[in-house]
Amino acid sequence: MRVVDARNGFTHLALARSRDELQSMASATGCAVLLIRNAHHLAALWPDIEDFAAAGFVAFACVTSRARVTAWGGDKPVFGTNASAFACPRADGPPITWDQAASVMSHGDLMLAAREGRAVPEGVGVDAQGRPTSDAKAILDGGALSPFGGVKGASIAFMVEILASALSGSVFGFESPAAPGALPSKCGEFILLLDPRRASGAIGERVVLNQRRGWDSDIEAALFANAVDRATLDAMHDAVGAALPHFRRYLRATGLPALPQSTRKAMRTRRRRAGRQGGCYDPG
Repeated sequence: MRVVDARNGFTHLALARSRDELQSMASATGCAVLLIRNAHHLAALWPDIEDFAAAGFVAFACVTSRARVTAWGGDKPVFGTNASAFACPRADGPPITWDQAASVMSHGDLMLAAREGRAVPEGVGVDAQGRPTSDAKAILDGGALSPFGGVKGASIAFMVEILASALSGSVFGFESPAAPGALPSKCGEFILLLDPRRASGAIGERVVLNQRRGWDSDIEAALFANAVDRATLDAMHDAVGAALPHFRRYLRATGLPALPQSTRKAMRTRRRRAGRQGGCYDPG
């Protein structure tokens, strides 16, 4: 286990400086844990771990944020949106990766809805008086998001608080300073790395590639069955690909490490191929 104090910096830099050691630890013992405290995280979580899966590891990450989500049945923010992400390798293709928030809607999507004056679906959040509302601005102005899946989402948000904040020695979501402006949430991050080569070994081959229903594997077919059609998935890939250049410019301007080479290569491949091999599932 490695614990890193980011000294009020970004988790991305702490992870970049720990990546090689984390992989060496996982290769030597079968598993490794990285805890980052006193830090800030921005953008999606999946780029933190997809490169590990591309190198043959199974990876899980979760990160806390400022309290914006109610506990189940509550009307005040207690937990952060507390994103979690998972990535696993597979044979003959990029890793399978998902990334989701513990809330019904991510905080970023909520801010976009408020900026554009759009109503959000019923059940997304409550206003400052704890009343259910579809007004995105009311949720942001003293209200709170609801956990996805009711009590189940709240339980996952609680787990993330323990793994990423309590274990790392970082602040909990309700302790993160809420200064005005664009101050990112002070947070902690938990990353677990497993080396399947010390267990069953051929995990990539067990993610069966059969092109069923136009998807790349049985797992992806199950994830997207009756939920997301192929055209929607392709549009999601294109949107992520279009955003990457802006994100890379931000990273360069702030001195943060760029996305891993394997991640950039995979995104370019996905945009080029009409048949799209692999994907990032990001419902949060």
